[in-house]
Amino acid sequence: MNLQGGEHTTPTDAVWLAKGAIQTGPMGPDRTMAAIRDYVAAFFDENLQGKSKNPLLNGLSPIYPDAAVITGEHTLCDQP
Repeated sequence: MNLQGGEHTTPTDAVWLAKGAIQTGPMGPDRTMAAIRDYVAAFFDENLQGKSKNPLLNGLSPIYPDAAVITGEHTLCDQP
């Protein structure tokens, strides 16, 4: 997951624990934490529970336009 303008520690609890100390980009800390929760839940639901594909993992999201899902081989959606 790539969060535009976020630093390496952005997808951790540090955003919540040290609110304002971590660069989160244009989404800000609250929206960044919501995105992280939603993307992690979508990944686990799909890969561990076998639920149907979640739109968050299939392309750009209108809810989180500053986030992109990326694999080691390629981008699953356009980078923000």
